Amino acid sequence: MSLTVCLKKVTNLPGRHERQAGLSFRGFTHKTKKMKTGTEADFCELFRWPHYGKQIVEEVLTVRVYNCSKVFSNRLLGTLTISLQHLTKSGRLILTEALVDKNHSVTGIYVELDIRYQPPDGAAGTWVGDDFFSPVEDSSAFIIRNVAFEDEVIDMEAARKLDKDAVTMGKKLVKGTEDDDDDDDDDSYDESEIEITGINFTPVLSRCSVPLRDKASSPKPRNFQIAVTVIQAQKLVGVNIDPVVHVKVGDEKRHTATQKSTNCPYYNQYFLFEFLEPREVVFNKLIEISVFHAKKISFLGTRLGTFKIDAGTVYNQPDHRFLQKWAVMTDPKDTRAGIKGYVKCNLSIVSRGDHMNAPPSSTSGQNDDIEKNLLLPKRVPAERPWAKICVRIYRAEGLPSMSAGIMGSFSKLMGEKKVFIDPYVQVSFAGQQAS
Repeated sequence: MSLTVCLKKVTNLPGRHERQAGLSFRGFTHKTKKMKTGTEADFCELFRWPHYGKQIVEEVLTVRVYNCSKVFSNRLLGTLTISLQHLTKSGRLILTEALVDKNHSVTGIYVELDIRYQPPDGAAGTWVGDDFFSPVEDSSAFIIRNVAFEDEVIDMEAARKLDKDAVTMGKKLVKGTEDDDDDDDDDSYDESEIEITGINFTPVLSRCSVPLRDKASSPKPRNFQIAVTVIQAQKLVGVNIDPVVHVKVGDEKRHTATQKSTNCPYYNQYFLFEFLEPREVVFNKLIEISVFHAKKISFLGTRLGTFKIDAGTVYNQPDHRFLQKWAVMTDPKDTRAGIKGYVKCNLSIVSRGDHMNAPPSSTSGQNDDIEKNLLLPKRVPAERPWAKICVRIYRAEGLPSMSAGIMGSFSKLMGEKKVFIDPYVQVSFAGQQAS
């Protein structure tokens, strides 16, 4: 039995570098040749792992893609781990999946794989259509002739005439008119009128058919522009603070100027974030607006509050935007602290081909009513209840053996078979993480 993997291509790669991919199964790794490409790397390489012992139901296949460097160590772009539990039943998997980075976040890099599993000798596996499909021009090639019976070939014309006479006689018996001799020469005979009873015909499902392929190609990157305008802030907590607003979209960050000694700063600053990524990747990005009390050393600033919203929610709004809305600042680490202030801002997302209408005119009195102009999607109440989620971890079993290092080598010399590992569990939900 064996496992065969065809690495077709890797798409949506950043920049132009020398690429290399590594595929690992049961501790053995195959690596592709190094290829200097742009956004798409066509590897088209085939790898095979002959294996013995238990089946691969509980096994996984790991794919890693690197940027290679002649001076520094290779940079890992992303990892894909595939469970092979369904492969033993289907026999073949054609996948187009996205890689994840070291923070377990989905990247825009996609890998196309064709995985096949050959069961051990004597086991009944599933046939793959491509393995049995070949164009046949002459169907007589499938006929095996027996010379001994060739002299007893039935005259087809005579058999057809007998069937025709039987049908004609049956019609006469039903109608009761046996004197109509003219019907003998009736040429309106149809073989489909002969009904054969007691025989059930079922369609034959031939194995010589072209398999249905997954025609869904990898998502194409599109140009998106996410615009954020920070207008002003109101009712910020604290005394004699120097507020500054930080805007973060995905991994890109911007910040406003610092206002001195005020709880109601006015900014009116515009930030534009541009992305060339698939639609699903952009819509999963978080737009984070935070207010800090600035200090002389930037990283020592105190966070007053944060507001988060995903880009997909903004895009689903009318005209794909929020205008003149107040974002509620809260502390995600302290659920009982209450509201830390409000930031008035505009959010909009534009893609190529989107139709944008002119912003509606509004009076200052309408926008100054904070409670009626909160930055919330439709049908979402202004009072958002806090929730506390508790996850209790009991124990873990069947953990793989890790590199024991120096202490492991020392324990083997002492005759002990313990494996020194330091496992821990990490739980992430709604942007919060605990371990």
